[in-house]
Amino acid sequence: GTEVARYEYDGLNRRIVEQAGTLASPAAATAAIRDVYYSQDWQALEERVRTSPSQVAATADTRFIWSPVYVDAMVVRDRNADANAATGTGGLEQRVYALQDANWNTTAIIAATGVPGVSAGAVINRFAYSPYGEVQTLTASWATPPTGSTPAVPWAHLFQGLEFTDVTGLAYVRHRDYSATLGRFIELDPIGFDAGDNNWYRFVANGPTGKTDPSGLRGGLPWWLPPIVIEQLAEQFIGYEDAVKKAMEGAIRKTTALVLKATIEQHRTGGLSRECDSEHGVFNHPSARTMASGLGFDTTGPEASLKAMKDHPQFSVAYQLRAEIEYWKRQCGDVDYRVRILADITITPRDAKAGPPIKHTDVWFGKFGSYTIGR
Repeated sequence: GTEVARYEYDGLNRRIVEQAGTLASPAAATAAIRDVYYSQDWQALEERVRTSPSQVAATADTRFIWSPVYVDAMVVRDRNADANAATGTGGLEQRVYALQDANWNTTAIIAATGVPGVSAGAVINRFAYSPYGEVQTLTASWATPPTGSTPAVPWAHLFQGLEFTDVTGLAYVRHRDYSATLGRFIELDPIGFDAGDNNWYRFVANGPTGKTDPSGLRGGLPWWLPPIVIEQLAEQFIGYEDAVKKAMEGAIRKTTALVLKATIEQHRTGGLSRECDSEHGVFNHPSARTMASGLGFDTTGPEASLKAMKDHPQFSVAYQLRAEIEYWKRQCGDVDYRVRILADITITPRDAKAGPPIKHTDVWFGKFGSYTIGR
């Protein structure tokens, strides 16, 4: 088969090199190599086309300007459409404005300068979408373009402002790739169940007409939460994966095991009975931090990550730690239990019009154990 696209990524998972074919010429090997430069919010600011496979260009081929309202709401795109570095500002003679709807789908592009045959301020193309993002390109008068015609201006930022590659049909959603045809991501969610969805391929909890996911991690969270914050929330427990594994692999400290046993027996409705019955219960330990420490898990790091975001200009963050203990009494005196250190997080937008608060529970640590009643 023919390789149609090649990509390179940096340590932050940003796609910094692109070499993709087109529908007319699918082979990636003959396509231009583009270097992409990003803002701190993971917005592409500039693209440069290499002059040779190993030589990065000294000037930009394309520049983007983004709205502060939403991370993927493009305002302006400047492009070197005539391959002449002497025309326009810095060789970027073509300027196009983008218009979006309430869910940040690009609905039209407007000519500013450098668009052949289109006057400044006129609509170049309009776009219509299926609920999951399959696009139909229309003329300025909402007509279907003639078969085989080529748009006056190529455009890739479409459904929810995401950048699509026509030869693959996929949108780059930072941590993953999305297929509008399938209506789902083609890779598993990197943060798994912590996204709040048991289907790791699902797109915005199957609510694409009212929810967005610019990071590939949201699971349908409101648009006003920036991708960089989602990453911070994810990294606060992903970053402690090694520490959690280490604690899980070790035995529970003897004193903590005794405390757990005594605490469970106090909450059991059957008391110290050795009767051969089954029993199940869930309750919270009064001191989550003490229990976490006894289990070998330090909450300092994750808590610091949350506290660091309390003064964010767009939202406030509040949280409450819980140590949840769940037990199952098997027949004839054996008890299995699970202890989890949980963080109940509430993220509230400072602008009430942005939407309701987000409430989410993160699992920071878990431990299973067992004992026999009376021993």
